Amino acid sequence: MHRSELGHLLRFGTVGVVGFLVDVGVLYAVAGCLGWYGARVVSFLSAATVTWLLNKRFSFSAGVRNLKGAASQTRYVSFVLGMLIGAMVNWLVYIGFVALVAMPGAAAAGVALGSLSGMYFNFFFCKKMRFFE
Repeated sequence: MHRSELGHLLRFGTVGVVGFLVDVGVLYAVAGCLGWYGARVVSFLSAATVTWLLNKRFSFSAGVRNLKGAASQTRYVSFVLGMLIGAMVNWLVYIGFVALVAMPGAAAAGVALGSLSGMYFNFFFCKKMRFFE
């Protein structure tokens, strides 16, 4: 891995930590209404939106920072759709962990494990698809 790519990965990972905090916060905020599985969909979309905005600003090149209106919205939609494979890995790890571990904090730990499992895929997918260039 080249030094510049390592820097991107570290910034991407830092943004991922913020996304994780949003993910868990929203998950617990809406779980009472939607249940743990339905709340996970809402929390993931919330975290994806936050990470899109932060990655756009901090993790990748300045090219996408200057996009406005429809061009930025198109990249955002493409980004979220592109993250569906990583999201499925994330979701499956989360569901498996929550189903196997019946204890307080299992949902947060499941989000953490799911997030880490999808992070590397998402990072390299973002680089390949050039969402942020």
